[in-house]
Amino acid sequence: MTTARSDALILEAIDGPTFQTRFRNRSPMLVRSYLRGSALLRRWTVKHLEDVAGHAQVDVLHFQEGSGDFGQAAVQPMALGEFIKLNESCLDRADHYYLFNEQTNIFTTSATGRGGWGAPTSENPGFSRLKAEFQLPAFLNEQDFTWASIILGNSASRTRLHFDVGGEGKVMLQLMGRKVVRLWPPRDAAMLGFGNSGDRTSLVPKPMEAFPEGVLPESDQSLIFELQPGDLLYWPAHWLHQVENLDNPTLAVIIGLDEIPFNPSVFAQIASYAPWSVRRFLCANAEAIQSAEDPAEEIHQLFVEYQALLFDDRLRDHDSLVEWYAAQADQSPPEGFA
Repeated sequence: MTTARSDALILEAIDGPTFQTRFRNRSPMLVRSYLRGSALLRRWTVKHLEDVAGHAQVDVLHFQEGSGDFGQAAVQPMALGEFIKLNESCLDRADHYYLFNEQTNIFTTSATGRGGWGAPTSENPGFSRLKAEFQLPAFLNEQDFTWASIILGNSASRTRLHFDVGGEGKVMLQLMGRKVVRLWPPRDAAMLGFGNSGDRTSLVPKPMEAFPEGVLPESDQSLIFELQPGDLLYWPAHWLHQVENLDNPTLAVIIGLDEIPFNPSVFAQIASYAPWSVRRFLCANAEAIQSAEDPAEEIHQLFVEYQALLFDDRLRDHDSLVEWYAAQADQSPPEGFA
């Protein structure tokens, strides 16, 4: 299940220089059978996870409406072994469980312990055996690496269309089952129903029902990839994506790459050029800030989202966004915002 555009980005092998010059921060790519013959592909099965980490405590998403909207799913803590049994039996899209998108799924992090845009992250201590067994793909730059996480689900599991506001690119290693990943470049965000105001709701696209026959539109640069066990898929920061599992079970590792590092001076620039906009944004989110356990962290997370949304026009053109961020690195915060 690919398109002609996707076929042109399917490779048989990849090395560091090719990745850095042709793909990193530029274009998705799929490397067929990248893990062929590797210990990871041979060893990492659901049974192996249960044997070495079944006791690990994880936060599992419980979907009950079939939408794939992980923002609406209930988070249920449980042992990984307990989730594995649920994943085998709960195959109804209207009521299923998915190990996805939670910090407890992370089994290894960078030496700095940072996530996308510098946000702190941590490893699940119950996954220590997995950390010891894992090796970062050789073509990646270790300085870009932030974290690696387990994704485990079944044919009922899917994620709604979204993009990651943390500035991270993604590498997906498919270990068991098949998965379909649909990708759109950032410039397609408006076509797909994302707003462009400094408002958290802009992160949420139109519901599927808003599109003809409930099908997301394609563009001249959108891509569709079907991942088989052993395949590796990469997509750059801020690319929009939708994922659907095809088999029972479906197991993958997702790696975060800090492609657009968080720069505190950017917030100072925003405040310097448009303080009224910052005040309006803070007022709109005052209730969330006041009720948060850690208001300072809540403001940080809100600003991370705001930074992506306020510069919406740059988000449409990924190359310009990368250049703009790079230009900020040498700028000192305006007076009064240091």
